Amino acid sequence: MDRRASTKWIAISLLLPVGLAIGTLPASAQGAGLKPLRISVQPGNYSAIAYKVATKLGYWGEAGLSPTFVTYPAGLPQIQAHADWDIGTLGAVPALIGARDFGLITVALANDESRTNVLMGSKEVVAKIRSAKTIPNGTRIAVTVNSTGDFATQTCLALWGGKFKTDMVYVPLPQPEIIAAGAAGKADLVALWAPNNYTMAEKHGFETLCTGKDFSPGVFGVTVANRAFAQANPDTLARALAVILRANNWIKRNAAQAQQVHIEGSAKEGVTISPSAARQDNELRPVFDLNEQLELLRGETSSQDDARVSRAFLALNLFLNEGKLQSRRIRPSTFVDISFLERVKRDPGLMQFVARP
Repeated sequence: MDRRASTKWIAISLLLPVGLAIGTLPASAQGAGLKPLRISVQPGNYSAIAYKVATKLGYWGEAGLSPTFVTYPAGLPQIQAHADWDIGTLGAVPALIGARDFGLITVALANDESRTNVLMGSKEVVAKIRSAKTIPNGTRIAVTVNSTGDFATQTCLALWGGKFKTDMVYVPLPQPEIIAAGAAGKADLVALWAPNNYTMAEKHGFETLCTGKDFSPGVFGVTVANRAFAQANPDTLARALAVILRANNWIKRNAAQAQQVHIEGSAKEGVTISPSAARQDNELRPVFDLNEQLELLRGETSSQDDARVSRAFLALNLFLNEGKLQSRRIRPSTFVDISFLERVKRDPGLMQFVARP
C-alpha cells in the first residue's frame, strides 16, 4: 500500500469545561506543549470507538496529548506501514503477524469481536448447509486472507463437516469487493467483519452461518504499539491508555450517545454506519474497563501464556501454521505487554483521570 495514500486527520481537543482541571495528572502532562501521538485505525471500525469518543469529549488535551490519526483499509496494510504510526487498533491475526515480523507489542484490548467475525450466505445456501450438516466441497468462499475473518472461516469449516481450505474454492478479496461478489452470486459464502456483515444482512438478506463466538477462546480486537516507541515513551503510552480506558467507561454508561459518536465519526472517514449497525456494534462488541482488561490479559503464571487472550493468540498461531504462513509459534508472553496498563493502575493521577465522568 502506498503510505502517501493514507488518510490523515488531526484530532483537535475541545475546550475543557470548568471543573475538569488537569492538576491531578502527572507533572509531565501539565505543560503547555502537548505530546504528539500517531494512531492507526481502520475507517468505520468499532474498535476505534474509544478514540472517537475521546476526541469528541476532549480527553486527549486533558491528558496532554495531541493525536494524529492514520487510516488503513485492513490489518495487513496497517502493520506493513507500522513505521508511520505509534499505536493502533486492529484484529488479532494482523497483530500476531505484526509481532512476528515487525516486533509490535499488544498493550491493551480494543473490544471483543468474536460475534462480528462471521461466515455468511444467502438464506437458501445457509438452509442447505444446515440441512446437510456440512459445507459441500468446492463451495466458493470470498474472504480477506490472513485476517480474523479468514480465521473464523477456517474454524467454521472445521465445525461444519471437518472441511479444510483446500476443500473449498477460496476467492481472496478485500471487504468491499466481498460484499459485491456475494450480492452478484459470484461467491456462495462470504467472510465478513463488522460493519460489513451488517451491510450484507440489511441490503442483501444474507444470514450468518457461524461466528467467532462459536469457538473458544474467541476473537479480540487489540491495541498494539511499536516496541521502540513504547520503550522510549512509556509515560505517553500510559496516558494514551488512560484516555482509552476513560472513553471505554463513558461508552459503557452512555450506549445511545456512543452509537451516535460511532455514526458521526465514521461518516467523517467516508463510511456510512446505519443506526441499526451502530446499535449492533455497541451490543455485540463489548469494550473493557481496566480491571476487565487485566483479567483477560494477565495469566495465572508469570509467562502470561495461559491468559484467555493468550490462548486466543495460540489458536491463531495454529491457524497461521496450518496455512504455511509461519513455521513456528509465537509465544504470547513475548509480545503481550501489560506493564503499561499496570503503570496506569499504579498512578493515582491517571486513575483519577480514568474515573472521571
